[in-house]
Amino acid sequence: MSTAARAVPSEEPLAEEHAGLRAQHRRRVRDALVTSALSLFKERGFEHVTVDDVAKMAGVSRRTFFRHFATKEDVVMERRRRQLHTFAALLEGDDGRPALERVREACLSLADDFEAQRERVLAERALVMGNRELVARDMEVDRELEQVIVGAFAAHEGRRAAARRGGGRAAAPSIEARWMAAAVVGIVRVTLDDWAEGGGRTKLRAMGERGFTLLAGLERART
Repeated sequence: MSTAARAVPSEEPLAEEHAGLRAQHRRRVRDALVTSALSLFKERGFEHVTVDDVAKMAGVSRRTFFRHFATKEDVVMERRRRQLHTFAALLEGDDGRPALERVREACLSLADDFEAQRERVLAERALVMGNRELVARDMEVDRELEQVIVGAFAAHEGRRAAARRGGGRAAAPSIEARWMAAAVVGIVRVTLDDWAEGGGRTKLRAMGERGFTLLAGLERART
């Protein structure tokens, strides 16, 4: 009889598989809550829907709802929060291109995503515009978006300054970087408003490209 020890399967792949399954389950529950909430908000109005209503329709407990979202408002902001995270990821690192070019590409990528989810986006925007608290939350996300864009312009400025002086400490974002970031967010908001008011029938990417053509002129003027 062989005395060779049997190979013991590694527990790491099993742990990774379980972690993956948990993440999938969490995403399914979260998506179910969002879908249920948006359906109820559309049917009854945001103010007339409770957390218990949302949880019941999604087939989960109130406690489960609060594991995923702190408030009803957070449910409405879920898609925008995901997009903000994606946007920030697109601007990470340094590929050597000018900041405005990278910001433009990231914004146009999100424009494609908006068009792919046209009906949901239009329904969400109508819901948000009808509630002051949701409008305030929407503006909060815009401010966070602006800070991400400021960071991209500031990082580009820092690399250029470091190259001129042979390295050194990064400076705070310039007023020009903050102006450009505010201009980007303003163009994004006005473009989305115009697109939504037209029922999403215009080409969002084409509208965004026109806006960034205007910004490119400003960028050339400041450099």
